[in-house]
Amino acid sequence: MKCQHQISNSSGVDNNRIFNIINQMKVSVIVPVFNEIHDIEAILRAVAGVNIDSEIIVVDDYSTDGTRDYLRTKKGIKTIFHNKNMGKGAAIRSGLGITQGRVVIIQDADLEYSPGEYPKLLTPIQEASAKVVYGSRVMGKGEFLALSYIANRFLTLLTNLLYKSHLTDFEERRKNHRVTDNLQR
Repeated sequence: MKCQHQISNSSGVDNNRIFNIINQMKVSVIVPVFNEIHDIEAILRAVAGVNIDSEIIVVDDYSTDGTRDYLRTKKGIKTIFHNKNMGKGAAIRSGLGITQGRVVIIQDADLEYSPGEYPKLLTPIQEASAKVVYGSRVMGKGEFLALSYIANRFLTLLTNLLYKSHLTDFEERRKNHRVTDNLQR
């Protein structure tokens, strides 16, 4: 099955080859949610609309706005319901516990980032040129308040110095990584 999305590519790499590579791996998409009744249907439709071999894992962190009820009616997704609000990190850890994919993508439910960008995120991992891929609002068309931008750039610089990394957006929420034995399941 070939991916239907296009990747703009100025490097001369064959997009068909990229899509064939991507479609050879299973991807687990973890969607942590808390009171997302207004966005949940759209995000699930968008994630399911990306033509890759994936499983969708939604972790509800004790929503009180009807999100839980909506998720109970959905077929074709895995759901975890927390018995109390434990935060986004706990929701992600819960989702990691049931992943079956070779790669995990964390997708925020607010649709700030498009699932249509998954092929761009997955290509470096499948080609073994990266173990982890982070998105960057700084390199794209991200919008910041002036003070937020300055704080982000400072924290990113500090992180890069401390960890000898090459991040461009420390606070970026778009992340995916290859599943390894070291990843706690």
